[in-house]
Amino acid sequence: MTVSQMNYFHHDLVRLSFTPFIAAGLSVFFIGCIDTTPVALQTDQTDRPLRISAVHGCERADTCTVSLANVPAPLGDHITIRLAGIVVPDAHSPCDRERKLAQDAQRLTEDVLSKGKVIQIADVSRDEEFRMTGRIVVDGEDIGAQLLGRRLAVPHNGGLSAAQWCAPIH
Repeated sequence: MTVSQMNYFHHDLVRLSFTPFIAAGLSVFFIGCIDTTPVALQTDQTDRPLRISAVHGCERADTCTVSLANVPAPLGDHITIRLAGIVVPDAHSPCDRERKLAQDAQRLTEDVLSKGKVIQIADVSRDEEFRMTGRIVVDGEDIGAQLLGRRLAVPHNGGLSAAQWCAPIH
């Protein structure tokens, strides 16, 4: 090994031996520059209605796909919301009367949504099946209340449907 090679080798050895100390020092410097002050985030926004920017359709009278205004796309675009507190007739029921009521309920929901100027979701939460639920309010009127008022829905009791759409009337 020549003298110049030995000097080069010695220089690399010295440089490598200080590398961990330099890295540790830079890490301490950069970590010291990070602001670790906790940021207060508003975690519960269910106390104020969320504005709907677009209604993409309703698969049932109580289940609609919407996009939320002022919410980033991954969280607020094409989300499914179920009307809280009600049960609507099933469009796939074997009973003719229930299928007809389901169509009427669907038509009412779609008509109200299509004519609305200000559409909001209030009281957003999750149900027992972890579906997103809330009250859809159109121009100040609750769609669920309208369905209940026209007997196109019944109150949801938290368990199985109490609706007897096709029960014989006595």
